[in-house]
Amino acid sequence: MSLWKQWLQQPQRVWLRRALFQIHLWTGLALGVYIVVLSVTGSALVYRRELVALFSTPYPAIDSSARKLSADELRASARRVYPDSEIGRRQRGAHTAS
Repeated sequence: MSLWKQWLQQPQRVWLRRALFQIHLWTGLALGVYIVVLSVTGSALVYRRELVALFSTPYPAIDSSARKLSADELRASARRVYPDSEIGRRQRGAHTAS
């Protein structure tokens, strides 16, 4: 039986049809992933300001009229809040905030 007659009678059994189906399937999946990535990144760019506002850590409110505590007052305050913890030594410049 020729390829054309076999295609007309039982198209699902022709090797060319199966090969074309696999090519169509994997090309479609790859293009679908590509389109999803483009859509997500495009949406992130459009809503960039809203996303930054949603996920960023807010700055704490600073009272400009408050007085600065001395090291002893700070230790006493920390002991009141965390009585079971040990107070360690912290040097300036040991940690930089990003």
